[in-house]
Amino acid sequence: MGEYNRVLVTSSHNDWLIRKCVTAMLALILLLPVHVIADSLNIKDIRVAKNGQVTRVVLDTSSIPSYKIFTLNNPRRVVIDLADAKLATKVNQAVFDSSYVDKLRYAHRKNNKLRIVLDLNEKIIPKSFVLPASGDSHHRLVIDLKNPTAGASQIAKGSTKNTKIASKTQNTNTTSKKAVSKTKVTQVKKINKTKVEEDIIAKITSPKPKAQAKTKQTPKLTSTKTKPAPKSLIVAIDPGHGGKDPGAIGYAGTREKDVVLQISKKLARLINAEKGMRARAADRIGAVAQ
Repeated sequence: MGEYNRVLVTSSHNDWLIRKCVTAMLALILLLPVHVIADSLNIKDIRVAKNGQVTRVVLDTSSIPSYKIFTLNNPRRVVIDLADAKLATKVNQAVFDSSYVDKLRYAHRKNNKLRIVLDLNEKIIPKSFVLPASGDSHHRLVIDLKNPTAGASQIAKGSTKNTKIASKTQNTNTTSKKAVSKTKVTQVKKINKTKVEEDIIAKITSPKPKAQAKTKQTPKLTSTKTKPAPKSLIVAIDPGHGGKDPGAIGYAGTREKDVVLQISKKLARLINAEKGMRARAADRIGAVAQ
């Protein structure tokens, strides 16, 4: 009976230890930060499009981003904070030419956060939205940078231009009336006066054909990825013989290595004239290997 009680106590003690261990492991998992458990968000590319009034910056991401965007002044800049993210591409600053962005900067901060800063050259209002992955496209974070005063200045310019056109049209119509009136006086004996006046009125008041509206084209997005320089194709030419090995010698003392070397050098010149190709030939043993 005593032995049976000892077995029961040992079994209960083991169950208690197992429960303690499982509870401790669950607590550790729950205490782990999210970025340790989940995969980090990768920014695979940054693309830019410009159409004068709006600069669009698109971040291609590996998953739907969690982000915060805000503006700062002195100097003007837009800040994008992305949670659990890293930049997996190099940035070509040249694509920001002729846009509202002077330069893009970024830094990996604490808690696995990524901060992207767009240095601005104009006062802008940012608007952002997320597009889900579709087809060959990744998830995308789109930031539109719009100058709030650009539209007003364009309207003002258009209004001034329209006023000038209207004034010019009025002057032209006045001149036309005078010219037609003079013609009418010289021909009044042959043409009915009433008919001439009707023709004049119809000519002046007839509407001008409307100009066809220009089709608005969507600006093309340009990637900020830096393109690697193309590598040259190296062609090895092995003429045979060379150095101390003259090869066959003809009746007049012509050595085989001299003939094949001249042929090889001419071939090397032809290859080097081609873009992205390099070749060489030399009079020594192991020239190709070296």
